[in-house]
Amino acid sequence: MNLSELAEFDLANVHLSEDASMTLAQDVTYNGAAIRAIVMFGETLTEGGGETGAMAMADMVVSVADVPLPAYNDTVVVGGVTWRVRHGARGDGLSWRVTLFRDQRGRR
Repeated sequence: MNLSELAEFDLANVHLSEDASMTLAQDVTYNGAAIRAIVMFGETLTEGGGETGAMAMADMVVSVADVPLPAYNDTVVVGGVTWRVRHGARGDGLSWRVTLFRDQRGRR
């Protein structure tokens, strides 16, 4: 098994595994499709730059096989709460790290 195959195995069988004792991943819905993702919640309300105001933020790690190319404003449902993809995803060819937002409020 080469390094690329090992990384792909780890992603599928450890990081995004359905075995709760092996992973932090959970079931989410991405644009209507059920997938596994690791979701890391940030500040409840974060001051955004420019005209964005305040919003709830989170980061999510997903497999490229499940989400070939995340796009701005894609819909992600986590635990019954709807989030949106904020901006460009960062990836390594096997997974994406995507920034999510919800409850966006304008500046006062």
